[in-house]
Amino acid sequence: MFASALLLSGNNYKKISQLASFLKLPILKPVTFHKIQRTYLVPCINNYWIDVQEEILAEYRNRDVVLLGMLSLTGSGPVFSGELRHRGARLSAR
Repeated sequence: MFASALLLSGNNYKKISQLASFLKLPILKPVTFHKIQRTYLVPCINNYWIDVQEEILAEYRNRDVVLLGMLSLTGSGPVFSGELRHRGARLSAR
C-alpha cells in the first residue's frame, strides 16, 4: 500500500524517506520499494492506461478527427499553429 501511495502521489522515494526519518517512521527499503514498483505497480498502471486508450480510440474509430496544436522552435525555425483534419486533408497555419 505504501509503495502505491508513494508512486501515485507523484513524490519520489528519497523525499518520502527523508520525511520518514525526521518522523522516525519505519518504511520500506529502497530496494523493496523499487521491486514492488517494477513487479506490480508499473505493469498495473500500464495495463490500465492501455485499456483507457482503447476505449477512447474505439469511440473515435471511423470518424473524422480534428487535431489542434502548436509547435514552436527556438532559433530561426518555423512556428506552426494550426489545424489538421484527419481524412479531411485540411491543414491551415495561423
